[in-house]
This record gives sequence, C-alpha cells and structure tokens, in this order.
Amino acid sequence: MQQVTLGLSVHRPEMIPLISDLMQRYDALFLEEPPAAGFRQMLQGSVSVDDYLMPLDIEYPEYSRQMCYLLRELHVEGKKIFQVEPFIGILLSIHEFFAEGHGPGELKKNSLQHQVYLAEHNATDALLAYYQTVMTGSFEETVASVKQFARMDVSRFRLRDSLRAEELGYLVGEAGDLCDTGYGS
Repeated sequence: MQQVTLGLSVHRPEMIPLISDLMQRYDALFLEEPPAAGFRQMLQGSVSVDDYLMPLDIEYPEYSRQMCYLLRELHVEGKKIFQVEPFIGILLSIHEFFAEGHGPGELKKNSLQHQVYLAEHNATDALLAYYQTVMTGSFEETVASVKQFARMDVSRFRLRDSLRAEELGYLVGEAGDLCDTGYGS
C-alpha cells in the first residue's frame, strides 16, 4: 500500500533534524518550490550548495543551506527528490515574459499563464484597495475591502493548490512511498 505524508514546518534550522527523521521514511520527497536551475547538480555534488543558492531569492538562508545538505544526503541514499510548485514557476515565466517587453494583453487568454496572471493581479488589486481604504475609508468600507481581498486571495490559493495537486497526482503514480514535505529551499 502506498503511503503519502504531508509535512509542514517553520523554516528554522533547528527543524532540520526533525525533518530529516521524517524524510528518511520515504522513497520520494516533494519540495514545495519551483524547479530551479542547478538543483540536480547540487544534489549530485557537482555544484556547491552556496553556488546553487546564490541566484535564488530565498527568505531563510541558513535553513535553505542546511536543507540542501540534507537533501544531498537523502539523494545519496537513493531518495527521489522533486521540486513541485507549478504556480510559482508559471508566475516566474510571466515575469520573464514582461521583462522581455511584453504586456498582460499578450498572454493567451486560455493559457495557464493568463489564469495565474489574473489570480495574482486580482489579489494584488484587492490588497492595494484594502491599503487605500484603511487610510481613507470608514470602518465598514475597511471590513468590505478585507472581505474582498480574502476572496481574491482564496481564489489565488485555490488555483495554486489545484495546479500543485495535479502535478503531484502525476508524480505519485511514478514513485513509491511519498513524503510531500511542504519545505522549500
């Protein structure tokens, strides 16, 4: 019988030993992060951990560094390790598309890029409207703007979760016992 465990944790270095104990139990590990250039090479040791992390936008440097060393050890033990975060990957591709001089109107209407763009755009608009309302609006208007932001944020996370679930569903069929860590680097 295939077993799947979902683990969530704070990104603190002192959590690494606990995470390691959990990860040891599984054949495959899924990290909640978009595929990054050099990840496989870092796991194999042909790229240093510091060189791998340098171009990445990481919030928790020491945690990420220690996690990479743990992932290397797990890779050597034969664990299958996947980076799975399609929403963020798509969002990064949109940023690159815009950096090349393209605009939102050039995104294909039925594409995942367009769906992700709309989800981000709507949530950001609602958040900015909330900030403006807090500064100038009444209490009732502020409550209404919080509710609107919550709706847009939930919509964004629903899309993010559905994209990730779809990709995980595909990968689960390819692996043995699984551990979806929810831990990124």
